[in-house]
Amino acid sequence: RPLLRPPPPRHVHLPGGNDGGVGDEPKPKGGAAATGWVGRLPPSLSPYARLMRLDKPIGSWLLAWPSFWSIGLAAAQGAPPDPWTLALFGSGAVLLRGAGGTINDL
Repeated sequence: RPLLRPPPPRHVHLPGGNDGGVGDEPKPKGGAAATGWVGRLPPSLSPYARLMRLDKPIGSWLLAWPSFWSIGLAAAQGAPPDPWTLALFGSGAVLLRGAGGTINDL
């Protein structure tokens, strides 16, 4: 009899419903229905919005916040940042993140 016994196996629940147990099948990626506002888009636009990952905005925020901060620092003291420049850099962050997601999926 060994002095140290290995601990009993634990059943770990993974997020997303697939807990890795026997008989669990991985969830399909390509045909999954979009949720949130992307799911309410017309059927012809929904695949492109999912490809750009518009339903997951954290990547766009990570690209946009440094540019928003820089635009705010570059504004005249006491004056608000230029809304046109904020909109330009914000839309650029969304488009760049969409292009990066598309290239990643190729």
